[in-house]
Amino acid sequence: MPQQDRPGPPFNDRAEYEQAVRLAAARQRIAHENTGLPAWDDLPPEDQRPGVVAALHYLRAYQLAGLDHQLDHRDAAAPSEFALESVRRACNACTGLHGTTVVLEAARLLDDLAATAERHGHDLDIAIAGLASYAADTVTSRYDRPKPERSVDEVNALLRHLADAFTDAGLTTTACEVRAGVAVAPIPGVRAWGPDRTTGLAVSIFLDSGWELTVNRPGAPLTSIYAPATREGARDVATIVRDVLHGVIPDPFRPRGW
Repeated sequence: MPQQDRPGPPFNDRAEYEQAVRLAAARQRIAHENTGLPAWDDLPPEDQRPGVVAALHYLRAYQLAGLDHQLDHRDAAAPSEFALESVRRACNACTGLHGTTVVLEAARLLDDLAATAERHGHDLDIAIAGLASYAADTVTSRYDRPKPERSVDEVNALLRHLADAFTDAGLTTTACEVRAGVAVAPIPGVRAWGPDRTTGLAVSIFLDSGWELTVNRPGAPLTSIYAPATREGARDVATIVRDVLHGVIPDPFRPRGW
């Protein structure tokens, strides 16, 4: 089924449409492998669309039942602990902050790259750092700028997902002083920003950008958060912001005078 830049009803946005396509294709693959029905790519678009709409109903049922968070990563093999640690080190050496989804995806890519390098007789002790950096850079580049640009409605939907994710993470949303963002209050006695150390953080997302973390003041510097522009990605962002507020993650703004 060809990709749609602005999928219409019954899909809320392009991200929901793409999730439904993935689920429909996976269901058709199971049917093809077990019953001999046509493969997904062999179906004409008019035969694919009913499957995509049916998959959309499954996705919304998962969300209504609270199951979507548990199901998000089940379609991919768990990466090795070695790959996870290597990717985390590579991400820590990069600018920006990396969500769980991105780290897992990069670690799976690293496992594949390492297996290929090993088959070709390369010394992994020498190659692994470079491969980890390549995997991290390759995956994060997918979440830097959307292609094509998202719509205003899509941005507004993502901001609603983010506000819900902040609440679920135990954070308090507050008036946002930056454009296209959602702000959270600081944690008393832990971390705060601004000249009087009473200002919290905000996260923005624009038509042509990924998630951007900033101090909740106009003109504050930005730090990229690499995470999918989806409901699950908003959860990743909320977790990172919570960890910054609680001091689990180093303060990305204090070295810049904020």
